[in-house]
Amino acid sequence: MAIKESFLKTLFSIRVFQTYSFYKKQFRQYCKDLGIPDKKVPGEDEFLKRWAQFDKKVEPYSYRLFSKYCGSTADIIPENIGKDFIEPVLNPERYRTFYEDKNMYEMYLPASALPMTVCKRIDGGPILDGNNQIVTELNVPSGLEKLILKPSTDSSSGRGIELFTKTAKGWVSTRGQELTLDYLRNYNSNFMLQEAIQQHPDIAAYCESSVNTFRVATYRSVVDNQVHVICAIIRIGKDGSYVDNAHSGGRFCGVDVHTGRLSCYLMDTYGNAITDWNNVNFDKTEHVIPHWDRIKDFAIEVASANPHMRLLAQDICLDQNGEPKLIEYNVDGFSYWLFMYFGQTPFGPFTTEIIDYCSIHRPNSVKINALRR
Repeated sequence: MAIKESFLKTLFSIRVFQTYSFYKKQFRQYCKDLGIPDKKVPGEDEFLKRWAQFDKKVEPYSYRLFSKYCGSTADIIPENIGKDFIEPVLNPERYRTFYEDKNMYEMYLPASALPMTVCKRIDGGPILDGNNQIVTELNVPSGLEKLILKPSTDSSSGRGIELFTKTAKGWVSTRGQELTLDYLRNYNSNFMLQEAIQQHPDIAAYCESSVNTFRVATYRSVVDNQVHVICAIIRIGKDGSYVDNAHSGGRFCGVDVHTGRLSCYLMDTYGNAITDWNNVNFDKTEHVIPHWDRIKDFAIEVASANPHMRLLAQDICLDQNGEPKLIEYNVDGFSYWLFMYFGQTPFGPFTTEIIDYCSIHRPNSVKINALRR
């Protein structure tokens, strides 16, 4: 076991160094592109000292960038520390495979919380309908005009997502592909074909072609086990696109978790701010998300149904009737930077609590103990 423990520690050290190097390079480039001087800024020493208890390699560039928005606070999260030292403790890796599969959501969430599933496939098995019966012919419920096909695993940043529209010739994708069982069999070993949600008209006003989703972060406290909504943004697609994420040309905007009020600017991945998007002005007119309290309550309900993961980044949309629907959630790669662009410290008032807990429950020890079992 001593050899195995040593090997695991070595692997973990390599991973930590790789993550540190990646984010150091990324945020240093962002700072350079945005004209932020490559020198120490007020509060940086306190920031480095606070997070160095996890690892001596704490990249300073995320602090130099996000202190512009969050102020001189050590609560800014270094992405490398979050990914390698926080998330593995709050969201144990041994359970992630199950919770990352969107086809498993129906196992612990009510059907009303999810878009309607037309059919799905799990781990290369037969194509199943919404009741887990084998599909022999494609049967789409009447009344649906658009469908979303997506991998049920590894679909982050919109990868592999296709939109199908009902036509006189059948269901056809934006790429001109006809929806058939043979097409689905060749598409992916893990997928789901769902209704395309008709979003609330107030949200559609920001971009009608995409379903604009809220990224709502929830944290289940290690102290009292209560779920809290800690920060939020809305992702808005570019007119004409059916996906809303920033990596596909969309923008994102901060949401005040207490009021549902939107920030007066939007951002892209690289830190470029704008106030007008899709002919909507966010600076001169106040925008407030309808049914915001219901969205927050819904996010808490989803998080409460997940007993193993304390930190969730939920993607939620609001349907035409004002009811929230879960599109997906993330249990790793929390993307703290999304929230910090709008002055939101990702863990909010729970930062110290999380640091104290995760500094005791080290992730490399978690992996070694898992092997012993």
